[in-house]
Amino acid sequence: MSGPGFPARGDLAARAVGVLSFAALLAALSLTLSCGKAAPRPPLLPPDYASWPRTTAVALDYPIPGHMDDFRVIRANALAFRTVRRADPAGDLDFPAGSIVVKQAWPRGAVEGAPGKVYFMVKSPADPAARGGWVWGTLDPATGAEQVFEGAFCITCHANANEKYPYADGNPGESFRDYVFFPPGLPGADPEGYP
Repeated sequence: MSGPGFPARGDLAARAVGVLSFAALLAALSLTLSCGKAAPRPPLLPPDYASWPRTTAVALDYPIPGHMDDFRVIRANALAFRTVRRADPAGDLDFPAGSIVVKQAWPRGAVEGAPGKVYFMVKSPADPAARGGWVWGTLDPATGAEQVFEGAFCITCHANANEKYPYADGNPGESFRDYVFFPPGLPGADPEGYP
């Protein structure tokens, strides 16, 4: 229909395309702005992590998957040192939420000063980024920037901690170690006693 008060068919189609294009642009802009306004994640690693006790006194300077042959020091917060042993015969481990295990890494031969990289595991089963109940990430000591890994790389390797392995005491009973290779307070394995 066209005539007085009615636009021509071509004008209606052009207006409809224009309105739909504008609506699509608004929807895309709204989505972009809502994604861009996501609150930044608060830091997972407290600034005092370097003062936490070591879980092992062993010089960890041999090559391991994912960490090359960097010199590594493993530390854990006080909560992780209060790891709960499950009441089963295997003595499986269950770290409470809030436990943090930190691996400081220096390039081979450069153990002075700040580490070049810090890896961490934060027990936080409710966190959407958690894998196996842990949030896995790195800290760049130079900038303080944290990066959380949401893929399976870290947990795939750390799943080996739940069976026999060549590190620490070797987990001879194949206990569930909650993905931690050098758990604090292994019974009968004081840090000086690790191989």
